[in-house]
Amino acid sequence: MSNQDVSLFFITALQAEQQRYGRGFQVFLAQKAGIHKATINGILNGHSRGSDHIRRAIAEALGYSDYEDFLDIGRRVTGVAPVRGKAENNKPPQPTVPDMLEILLENRELHRRLDRQQQEYIDLQHQRINLLHKREVSEENPCDPSVREMRSAPNAGVKKQ
Repeated sequence: MSNQDVSLFFITALQAEQQRYGRGFQVFLAQKAGIHKATINGILNGHSRGSDHIRRAIAEALGYSDYEDFLDIGRRVTGVAPVRGKAENNKPPQPTVPDMLEILLENRELHRRLDRQQQEYIDLQHQRINLLHKREVSEENPCDPSVREMRSAPNAGVKKQ
């Protein structure tokens, strides 16, 4: 079996597990496997195959003690006969309530931080707009057409007596 076949079976099995777990799968798996979410995202989207070490860590994090059993899920989905036929009997356990609670709490904190950063960004944009507006209104602004006309007049700014 080629390395490409193994990658295909792995990605197919991972996509099947993602459908089974549903929303939050990538975050859960990244934390459980101890790898970056972008790595999992890259594998799921076909941008990366992931090293053998990473693929085995992912399978183990999903509850598969035997890597071949995980690959058998992909083989079955793609229509290839499983190597040992044990994939059906070795379904990984669902995440436990404490695992999910920990993930939810971490996500909540991340959302709070993101909200604060977004508000800071909005505040900075408002300050920038206010400064630009003040600058436009100022007579020192060379872009202001009335100031340009006044400066280009021959006796601009000179009081007549």
